This record gives sequence, structure tokens and C-alpha cells, in this order.
Amino acid sequence: MRINLRRFDFILLACTVVMSLYGIAMVYSATLNVPTYESYPARQLIYVLVGLALLVATAAFDYRLLTALQWPLLGEDVLITGAGPIGLVNVLCARAAGAGVIAVVETHKNRLSMAKECGATHSIETFDRKEQLEQVHAITDGTGFDVVIECSGAGPAAQMAVEALKPGGTLVFVGLFSQLEVPMDLNAITQKELTFKGVFRYRNTYPTAIDLISSKQIDVKPLITKRFPWEQVKDAMDCAHKEASSQIKVMTEW
Repeated sequence: MRINLRRFDFILLACTVVMSLYGIAMVYSATLNVPTYESYPARQLIYVLVGLALLVATAAFDYRLLTALQWPLLGEDVLITGAGPIGLVNVLCARAAGAGVIAVVETHKNRLSMAKECGATHSIETFDRKEQLEQVHAITDGTGFDVVIECSGAGPAAQMAVEALKPGGTLVFVGLFSQLEVPMDLNAITQKELTFKGVFRYRNTYPTAIDLISSKQIDVKPLITKRFPWEQVKDAMDCAHKEASSQIKVMTEW
């Protein structure tokens, strides 16, 4: 299935504009202390607006599901750090691309369970670097991973990834880091001849993402763990924030 890209972008823009107008109305109501929103600060409403604008584009899929398909993964051993929605979609893509071993670094039990459902073959359930590397060597028989996809945005995960890769391996940065600078072992990167890739997502990712889902090569529905009607958007946002450890993707329905 192919969708006209310009038409899709126009629909996305129209939805975003409509939501922006609605969000402005919500903020205006909040500043007037309208009872419905009097307990919900205007600043938080702006966050709701931004979040919902993104959800329009990701209601059926996450842009970043393309990350694992941008280079050949057939038979490759892949390590994915972080099993949130982004990491889990990369697990789906790695499986669809024919990866051999797909290991996930995560400590939340529900996310690990979902990762295995998505196709992960191994899990590393610790954030201790020494223990992580011991398990990396056990999983790969001491050779290291061909590819590490960093989805957590955590500095220690990126540092561990350099050690977890085999010579000639590839480290892909998907998660956005809260810290602007992350110390890296540059000598190890040079000596192991590693390749670094940064991955972002915009309009050129839509067609392949839609094709993957429409052809049923990837099923993202299990990632949606809770749904709310549009009228309960505040409850949905609160749930996503307060139940982050137990929920994967919280969605609002139109």
C-alpha cells in the first residue's frame, strides 16, 4: 500500500492545526480558571498540546521503527538498550529485518515481557556495567554485538555500548540525551573501527512505516497498553506520567 506523501503531510498539518487551536482554547480556559481545568496549570496544558500533536503522527506507529531497517541486519546480533516504546519498536524492526540474536537491556518486568513478545531473544536485566558486559560476552560467545541501538538516552548505556560491540560494529543513537556531553572512550572507538550513526525521523520515513504495518510485517498494536477517550485527555496524560513503569504507550481515542 502506498499513500500520497503530500496528501498525508497535508492531513498531518491539518490535524496539528486543529489540535493547536483546541490546545489554545484549553490554555485560555485554564487562565480564566474555568472549573473543568482550574486544577490543571496552563504550562501543563502546553505540554498536553505538544504531546497530542506528536501522537497524531504516531497514533498507529512510531516513526523510529525505521531505525533498525536502515542497514542490513540479516543474521546480525543486535543489542537494544532501553525497552520503552522506541526500543520495543526497534525490536520489532530487528526481527522483521532478520536479525539473529536480539538482546534488550531493561529492568522493568513488564517492558521485558513485551520485548520478548516483540521478538527479543535475550534480556540483560541490570544497569551494573560489569554485569552487563559479562552477559554480553555470554550471549555472544565473547565476540560482542554487530549492532547496538541506543534507545534510552542514558550516558552510561552509550558508554557500555562501545565495549559491547565487536570490532567493526555499529552504534546507533536513537534516544535523545538529557546531558549535552557524554564521555566516550575514543581510543576504543578508533581501535575497534566502530561506526556511529545518528538517527532522526521526518517525512521520508512515512511510506516505509505505513507499508510495514499494512503488510503485517510489524504489529504495533500490543504496544498500546491503555486507551482513553478524547474527553479524558488529562487522565491519559496523568496515567502516562504516573504509571510510566507499568504502561508502554497510552493513547487517546477520537
